Amino acid sequence: MGQKSKIMRLSKSRIDKLPCSDVRYEITDDKISGFKLRVGQKKKVFAIRYKAGALRRTFTIGEYGKWSPENARKKASHLLRLVDEGIDPAVSKEQLRNAPTFEQLARDYLECTQKRSKQDDIGKLKNVFLPKLGKKPLNSISEKDVSRILKNLLSKGRSNATHNRYLALIKVMFNRAIQWRLLEVNPAAHIRPLKENPNRERFLTLGEIQTLLRALDETPRNAANAIKLMLFTGQRSGNVMSAKWSDINDQWMWTIPLTKSGKSHRVYLSEEAIETLRNQKNMSGSSEYIFPGRRHNPHITCLEKVWQQVQERTGLHNVRLHDLRHTFASFAINSGATLYDVQKLLGHSQPQVTQKYAHLTDVHQREIASQTTRGMVVSLADYLECKNNVNSN
Repeated sequence: MGQKSKIMRLSKSRIDKLPCSDVRYEITDDKISGFKLRVGQKKKVFAIRYKAGALRRTFTIGEYGKWSPENARKKASHLLRLVDEGIDPAVSKEQLRNAPTFEQLARDYLECTQKRSKQDDIGKLKNVFLPKLGKKPLNSISEKDVSRILKNLLSKGRSNATHNRYLALIKVMFNRAIQWRLLEVNPAAHIRPLKENPNRERFLTLGEIQTLLRALDETPRNAANAIKLMLFTGQRSGNVMSAKWSDINDQWMWTIPLTKSGKSHRVYLSEEAIETLRNQKNMSGSSEYIFPGRRHNPHITCLEKVWQQVQERTGLHNVRLHDLRHTFASFAINSGATLYDVQKLLGHSQPQVTQKYAHLTDVHQREIASQTTRGMVVSLADYLECKNNVNSN
């Protein structure tokens, strides 16, 4: 085939007038040397031509229509700057094509990790990181990519603490990739954790609990029952989602084999929790897990999407799933439980962790003291009235 060459400004109006031809020809942009439009029989394609060492190369940017002249020109300028810096875009593209993807890193990471919170990591990856980064080559992921995902979490009402947990996970994963020589630089290394409020404790009121339970009655039962069990036991979502029927004995005592503290924990089930499990029995079928998963997951691994739907229906936008644990603790204390009782109920290995509920016991004790003194005052008034009546007689 022969090839014609012409120099002109590559604008939309001019490109639209160029006829396709059986004989391929090129138009060179009049402003950026090396920026080309290749016109063939059926399509028009933007590209750059450049010299890498002794080699003359062509790098395809993309098809006209999918790429506007303005965006193609910006891309061409960027690529030609790389050439000036000694970087061959064609070689870099080949390296990206052969580089391991984030999905491959996630699979390798989960196979090697022995963390007790592995199930939490699976949920974070499956529901947040993999949909956005899964197919991307590791060396194409930028700090901006990671920041955008983390900011999206905050826009959905997630807390600074949650943001920091997701950031910590992806930093560890990228560091592991560097250790395995799959990556040279951690793209999340300079993203700083957000300031957390360690004293943030959100407790649902009785009215809010009633609103929540009504909303859960309209929620897919598998997820709804898992959330109910969190509320009625005060246990963490990971322990609830991975619970097995074999963990519950004939007396309805639930034993969690391994908790966050690294120890087993016995949970005394209330009538409401037992009723929730009875309702769930028909849902789980023959699964060994109380809350079976879908597709390749043996059990459910994330409740966040369902929780967001519940929040939309109830208006409880400032409530996290973990706040159900705080709510259980607050109601326990208001019912007369001590901090030691709450420590045992929640499975805290150290009493210091339970101390964040100390102010609730102060309020409860103050109420008891007020009731006691009110009783004293009433009794004293009755006594004095009776005495005065006797003296007057």
